[in-house]
Amino acid sequence: MKIQALFVASLLFTASACNLPNPSKEEVKQATSSTPKKAKKREGTIITYYKDTKIKKIETTYKNGIKEGPAKNFYKNGKLKILITYKNGIKHGVAQKYYESGQLYRETMYKEGEIIGERKFYHKNGELKAIEPYNQKGDLLFGTKEFNSKGKQLTKYPTIKINEIDNLVLGDEVILEFSLSMKRKNVTFYIPQTDDKITSNNIFDNNMVPLKPQAGIAKFRIPIPKGMSIMKKLEVAAEYTTYGGAKKLTKTSYNLALSNY
Repeated sequence: MKIQALFVASLLFTASACNLPNPSKEEVKQATSSTPKKAKKREGTIITYYKDTKIKKIETTYKNGIKEGPAKNFYKNGKLKILITYKNGIKHGVAQKYYESGQLYRETMYKEGEIIGERKFYHKNGELKAIEPYNQKGDLLFGTKEFNSKGKQLTKYPTIKINEIDNLVLGDEVILEFSLSMKRKNVTFYIPQTDDKITSNNIFDNNMVPLKPQAGIAKFRIPIPKGMSIMKKLEVAAEYTTYGGAKKLTKTSYNLALSNY
């Protein structure tokens, strides 16, 4: 009897389901419209404008949804602000930034997303302001130069200051404090893990230990077990941003003569 009852109930359910009204076209349309549509990939040159104007704000070229070729930003006066060249969505080729007057402010060459060669900055009057040298890997090199608005090269820059703290009695160590003169705080110091000398080719290698300062001072601890001594020349480099906005490297050496007897 139970099986028969279940069979009858199943028939009733099937019959009632068959008698349900077919959905209208409007209902079908509403159901399908809730399904998210796949966004179209951007293609060609796409332009956006400043609000309520016909003045271009951004002009970018795409290929299969990826930036390809020139991308431009404009000032509200219509003059070019930024030009960046892309290849497969990555900066590749020349990139330029302009003052609102139209005068070139900065020119950078990129290779597969990395800055290469000489990055140049200009004053508003067109005079060369700074040159940052980079290698083919995108690493900053020694030799950044800056010039005033009359073309004269600047020569006064911060130097690395080293303060030695004797902590042998309490901690069997000596602490070296690194800072830049002229009260510069936006800096990163680098110390080689081995006895290698610091050159333009190795300053950003894995062999270097970066030290980020707090309140402008970076600390480097040198453990010296009892009965041991250290006699060596330590080289230290620093990367910082100048008052003119350019990135610059500097370095110095420090003679270590430490013993814990």
